[in-house]
Amino acid sequence: MAISHICNEDVAGEPPHTDFRLPNSVDYLIGHNIDFDMIVLKNAGVTHTPKLICTNAMANFLLPTLESHKLVSLLYHFHRDIERAQARDAHADIYFT
Repeated sequence: MAISHICNEDVAGEPPHTDFRLPNSVDYLIGHNIDFDMIVLKNAGVTHTPKLICTNAMANFLLPTLESHKLVSLLYHFHRDIERAQARDAHADIYFT
């Protein structure tokens, strides 16, 4: 919850994560620290392993002098209108990634 801001109320009535299946047609998964997401998916029973693209690793490589490579820090670094960036909903990270 501290990272995703997703509360129990947001997922009330939804199927458990263990019901999720990654379609075999998925060739790539892109995410910030995507290795963690893949561990969660495998713990949920997902067996298909697509190629992983980690935006955190890319940011560390391409922007080594930034003080922080957290997704919100990168959002502020690239987004020129900070007030607008702050006003985005809890899932702005999905669009930004």
